Amino acid sequence: MLVRIHADWRLWIIADDGVDYATLLDRVGLNDPRIVHIDSGGVGGAANARNLVLDRLNTPFAAILDADDRLKPKKLALAAVALAEYAIVTTALDVMDEQFIHLRHIG
Repeated sequence: MLVRIHADWRLWIIADDGVDYATLLDRVGLNDPRIVHIDSGGVGGAANARNLVLDRLNTPFAAILDADDRLKPKKLALAAVALAEYAIVTTALDVMDEQFIHLRHIG
């Protein structure tokens, strides 16, 4: 059921470092029309970059990840189910090292 409901997803990538990620991803075979690329135009800071995207979204749901973030396999599906009942859903943060070894929970 969730696959049908959320089949029309978009991945928004905002570059605040001057890298052309559309070209970079295309070179490695990751070109998908659902990926939207935006350049921040020199707007500095993660919060400012996020706001550029959030101002353009026309969707009932959004999940924000920074470049060093990862999602556990069922995290978005579980959040979508919870959003059917609650207006806002937040989740705890599981801090891991580069080998995905658990370090601590936050939240």
